[in-house]
Amino acid sequence: MMTIAEHAVTRRKFVCLNLGACFICRLFSERIARLLPYVDLLLGTGDEALAFAKAHDKKDCSLAAVAKFFAGYGWVGRPRHR
Repeated sequence: MMTIAEHAVTRRKFVCLNLGACFICRLFSERIARLLPYVDLLLGTGDEALAFAKAHDKKDCSLAAVAKFFAGYGWVGRPRHR
């Protein structure tokens, strides 16, 4: 996934990521976190977002706080706006 993400950045391509399922967000939370700076569009349910936030020991697990948590990840390599 990182290879694809890095390829997309160097070619200024749009990157989408689907969180997929709650268990994926729990088991692979660190890998997902490393991908987030490359992602233009993040898809997932509220439950998946909460599972990811809990895997990162976030205290405030309201959907608004979790959305800010996702938005707080940096963005790699593109001068265009999200």
